[in-house]
Amino acid sequence: MISIITSLYKSERFLKRYQRNLLRVLKYLKRRDIKNEVIILANEPNEIEKKILNNFLKIGYDIKITYVKRETLYASWNRGIQMSSGKAITFWNVDDIRFGKALINGYKKILDGADVVYFPFIIISKHKYFKYIPIPKIYLDYPQKFNRELFRTGMFCGPFFMASRSAFDNIGLFDEQFRIAGDMEWCIRAADKKQIFKYNLAIAGLFIRHGNTLSSNKNNNLQEIENQVIYRRYNILFKYKKLNEEDYRIFNNYYI
Repeated sequence: MISIITSLYKSERFLKRYQRNLLRVLKYLKRRDIKNEVIILANEPNEIEKKILNNFLKIGYDIKITYVKRETLYASWNRGIQMSSGKAITFWNVDDIRFGKALINGYKKILDGADVVYFPFIIISKHKYFKYIPIPKIYLDYPQKFNRELFRTGMFCGPFFMASRSAFDNIGLFDEQFRIAGDMEWCIRAADKKQIFKYNLAIAGLFIRHGNTLSSNKNNNLQEIENQVIYRRYNILFKYKKLNEEDYRIFNNYYI
């Protein structure tokens, strides 16, 4: 079984499109007899979100929806993992689009013994030309060939990676203190702990950058602070750099 986990927070503008794409993927999996479950963690949903989410329960698939108080993304992911039953686990951000073929290919590699499976994916960056003409930039991201020393120095798994349940049993869940870089920390930890990584050529999906999310907001320095926490934790000294006084204060609030 494949477990698909989605965490939501203030996501009403993406939910209807997410539902359409999720239904497309679930139909694809069903036609190929691939068992699956969807676990949605809705952080403090408003009434609009609740109304849309109620429609998810009417489409006839194994979809579980849990309302929670606001928590970090990785706390929600951990909650989803603990609720899940699949041998393969993956995460679907509500504003992204996924493709069923890659899910099946990744699942088969996990059944064959892989701990982490990663894929190429398409990046769509939304921006405005001359501040008012919307023109997206589209390009294909091909991940690096797996090299353990390389993969323990940064985020090379991409946003659509899949992991086996045994990988979480072996190395633990996500570090919930992170808000942006928890998936990077987990993937570095997986490489550091000698988990088996496999690359699959099927394009996993569309990763959409809006410019106003935590990880893509250029005015938000939290990404860099969390990266430095991870570099220090894993002794990745060639990437470690000095932070300014205010950023260093935030840095020291993390458990290194």
